[in-house]
Amino acid sequence: MSELRTIPTPIGQITGLSQGPSANSPLETLVFKGIPYATADRFRTPEAITNLARQTTRSSRSEPLRGGFDATEYRAQCPQNPGTLERLLGATSLEVDEECLHLNLFTPDHRGRPRPVLVWIHGGAFINGGGAMPWYHGSNLAGLGDLVVITCNYRLGAFGFLGEADLGLADQLAVLDWVQRNVEAFGGNPDQVTVFGESAGGTSVLSLAAATRTTGLAHRFWAMSPSITQIRSLERSREAEARFRDVSPSDPASLTTAELLSVQAEIEAHRSDALTAFSPTAGGAVLPGPEPQDALAAIAEDARPLVIGTNRDEMHLFTAFDPAAATLTEDDLREQFDRRFGHQSSEALATYRTHRVGATNAQLLSALQTDETFRVTARRLAEAKTSGPVWSYWFCHPSAAFDGLLGSCHGLDIPYAFSNLDRPGVPMFIGEHPQHLGVAAELSGRLIRFASSGDPGWDHYDPQDRTTLQIGGIPTGVNIEDADGPVSQTLRDPEPEIRELWDNIA
Repeated sequence: MSELRTIPTPIGQITGLSQGPSANSPLETLVFKGIPYATADRFRTPEAITNLARQTTRSSRSEPLRGGFDATEYRAQCPQNPGTLERLLGATSLEVDEECLHLNLFTPDHRGRPRPVLVWIHGGAFINGGGAMPWYHGSNLAGLGDLVVITCNYRLGAFGFLGEADLGLADQLAVLDWVQRNVEAFGGNPDQVTVFGESAGGTSVLSLAAATRTTGLAHRFWAMSPSITQIRSLERSREAEARFRDVSPSDPASLTTAELLSVQAEIEAHRSDALTAFSPTAGGAVLPGPEPQDALAAIAEDARPLVIGTNRDEMHLFTAFDPAAATLTEDDLREQFDRRFGHQSSEALATYRTHRVGATNAQLLSALQTDETFRVTARRLAEAKTSGPVWSYWFCHPSAAFDGLLGSCHGLDIPYAFSNLDRPGVPMFIGEHPQHLGVAAELSGRLIRFASSGDPGWDHYDPQDRTTLQIGGIPTGVNIEDADGPVSQTLRDPEPEIRELWDNIA
């Protein structure tokens, strides 16, 4: 049974809930939800909250409990037009409000030795998501690793990434600043902060590594399936802002929240440029620029430890249930390979068929898009890293749901990293598989080790041997339906034939 627990902090008394040990967590954890870390007017930079007793909110309970600020319930997430994955993760169960800069904190105890801190940046293409989704509940991870886990909201879409101000990244910086000022009161060590995130969250992690302002605020970085191609040029940010203002019926600052989201939805509907309509800007207020390669160079030159990984079948999440996939012909597939590989397209297609045995035309196209969008960009960043250690992993554990159609798709690794296999929506997404618990222990254990020591426990990546930890039981070249084998294995230059194809068109 949960009990109220109140602790003193630099910003006032805060009351959360205690949660007893469980099958997934050997330690009791304290859970604090919906703590405001900053406040911000629309299109303005965040201002730190230094006294919760003075903080009021329109969107949820704001009166302090007799024993402290009420942190027993989640508060509003940032305004958004929910996507498919966000509905699956439970995002639609929470209200939205522009007053949304809240964080959630999970700790085994606020006393004793200072513990490592993990700060989670959620994904959602910079237009969806929130820190309170069930899959991101941090109590299991905190209890397993005896560390502090923090999840947070940051402004999305036009609210956070209209033009070059990159207010969403400014919000993330404000979270890290909050950690420095307050986490010791919750049992955390402000000198041992690891930032981790997935998809847009992974790109946020990399962006924070590139930002000079994170020096002293973050010490290690773990990027899961980063959508690196979303880092846009300064010119593209200005073009996207001009497009938004052209579509908007009036000055965006004067629109209601619903009106602004309606304009944003119209922009999002144009798939050709939606990916960078709202995303971090090289040369903007946070990142070096003016081109994406300038921001990537700053990441490569950062000396702090970095882990970067991708999933084997990222794009299956978006293509597995696409009606167009069922009608993809051989000619359609060849056209897509021709566009990427030119005169080498026949060789490329044959190579992919060798490494994706039994794949349909749609699955082969998905494999191509996975590598183009996620795997190749992550690998090239790892190879470019000239300062500080970098490690690479490849998540190959498949979903057993939907007759295996999802494979090791985008987002599948999240519940394993958090050891949250029993959270709402997870069993439907991952299905039943004998290796689930082992894979969760492996991935969460590597993350915990990295947060605690700065070393995840396998060899560094370098351009010569390209050492990569494969997590999941699919040996290279084996059909996804036949998954069986070790929970993890160390590979040297996995699938070199596919790597060479992409290197030849670099």
